[in-house]
Parts: sequence; structure tokens; C-alpha cells
Amino acid sequence: MGALRLWCFGYCRDTVHSYLLHQERRYTISHNNNLYFVTMSQVVCPHCGESVSSISLDTHTQTCPECPMECPNNCHAHNTFPRSKLQAHLDSECPRQLVPCPIKPYGCTKMVERAALTEHVQNCLPVHAGEVLTHVHALDQEVRDLRTTVASQREIIQGLETHVYPCSGQFTWRVDNIRTKIRLAEEGDASSTAIYSPAFYSMEAGYKLSLCIYPAGDNNQGYVSLYFVVMKGRFDEILQWPFQRRVYLSLLNTR
Repeated sequence: MGALRLWCFGYCRDTVHSYLLHQERRYTISHNNNLYFVTMSQVVCPHCGESVSSISLDTHTQTCPECPMECPNNCHAHNTFPRSKLQAHLDSECPRQLVPCPIKPYGCTKMVERAALTEHVQNCLPVHAGEVLTHVHALDQEVRDLRTTVASQREIIQGLETHVYPCSGQFTWRVDNIRTKIRLAEEGDASSTAIYSPAFYSMEAGYKLSLCIYPAGDNNQGYVSLYFVVMKGRFDEILQWPFQRRVYLSLLNTR
């Protein structure tokens, strides 16, 4: 009867990785003890100098920051790069790395190799000029719209500043044609969405205040909304902040 042959439970690093040895029972214990000693012994990574177990050296090499790597673009700028510096090479210096055209914010969507970027810009200059011009026209229109909006807001503020009513603690604001204003606000008329009262002061050298009414409700919710507004005033530096005074608002139908 021949000797019983058994599989080794480990990996034999002296031959080929993951190749399972088989041998007679009387050699198995000795072989496995020697294999455990070899695989659990500490070795030094030749790239970063870190001490790792022999069996985990291959796994460590796959993530080692100092392991030499070749450029994936085969640019041959250097033979190899440490893994930790490879991304910086691709981001800033690799001549074969695809990069966006500098005119991308204005419409060019092409990706070109870094080494050919200057030539691309020169060859496509007429097209790029048209794209930039279109973008400039759009920005110019946006600026004009913003200036119109700012001018309109400035007129409103100046109007409130011109009609500042002194007050000794009470302020009465009459809103005429409220039913018409409610109907216009419900229809989406911008001039009736929010109506502001003239500005007034709570007292001499007091807080500058105003009232704001939404005839159709804030966000067009179907009911009248009234807000109390604290404005920037000439006496703010000598007043107590935040504003903590008690305020009473009343709505009165004069009909």
C-alpha cells in the first residue's frame, strides 16, 4: 500500500504562488511548520521601507505610495513615478494627458493632449473668438438687466427715505382700493404683490420702521399678510440690537 498523499494548507512562496503542494503524511507537519515560519516572517518593502509580513508583501506593493509606476499615457517623460506622485504628473505635466480647451467656459467642448493645446487654440481661433463674443454678449445683457433691477430698487428706497414720517409710538397707514389690489395680486401683477408703507421712526432717535402688506398673501396663499419691517436708520449705532420691542398690528376695515 502506497503512502497517503495530503495537500499543504498554505501557499509555497519558494515556488509558484497559490500552487498547493501534496506530499506524504509523515512530511506534512514538518512542511507546514516551516511554511508558517516563512509566511509570517517580517520583510522590508524595497520601495518605502515599511516592515510587513512576507505573505502580505504583494498586497502592500499594490498600494505602496513609493512603488514605481509607469505613466498610463506612455509619455516617457520619466521612466517611472512613485505612486504618490503619479496623479500630480497627470494633472500638471504629462504631455499626453487629455485636458479641456481653455475656452471651455465659453463653449469649446474638445479634449486635447496637453502638448497639442497651444496648436489647438491657434487653429481654432476664429471659432473660439465667436464663442467668446457670444458669451460676452450674454454677460452684457445680464449686466444691463441687473442695472435696471438695481435702479428700480434704488428708486423704491429713495422714495421711502423721502417720505419718512416721525412717530411717537403709533403709526396709521391707510391702504386704498384694497379689493382691487387683492385682485391684481391674485392675477400676478408685480406692482401689487407687495405694498410697502412710508418709513417712520418709533420715536425721536429711534428705530426706522415700515409695514409691508401682501394683498393676496405671501406666496399667493389666498389671504392678506401684514409684516413689520425693521429698516436701516440713521440712529442704528446708538440703539440696542437685536430689536426686542413689543409691536401690535391691527387691520381695520373702514367701511
